[in-house]
Amino acid sequence: MRKEKLLNAIEMKRKKMIENALHYGFTHPKTVLYSKELDHLLNKVK
Repeated sequence: MRKEKLLNAIEMKRKKMIENALHYGFTHPKTVLYSKELDHLLNKVK
């Protein structure tokens, strides 16, 4: 995955996670899933 595409995917996932957390709560299963997916994307940057 190209770095620019990866960074864009990270930003989009971060926004989804925050939106979901504000609407459903930080411990909602979907929020936790987005967080894990975001972690996975962030680990690809290193």
